[in-house]
Amino acid sequence: MLVGCGARKAGRPAAAAALYTGPYFQSCLKAAVVIAPRDRVLVLSARHGLLGLDDGPIAPYELTLGQPGAVTAAQ
Repeated sequence: MLVGCGARKAGRPAAAAALYTGPYFQSCLKAAVVIAPRDRVLVLSARHGLLGLDDGPIAPYELTLGQPGAVTAAQ
């Protein structure tokens, strides 16, 4: 199960599940862990690609998909 990252992030490095703090991300994450086991839920990060919920700590960043430096479909 994939959950897209969000623009709003914690102000400090954190695990993927805690880094993205926006209400849409949090709602999607809550739904995902109801549908799938937690270890099968991944976050699609614009900077890091696929992350497990406990991966990290990951430093906050400002990047969206499609911008230079963002992950690509090929990656």
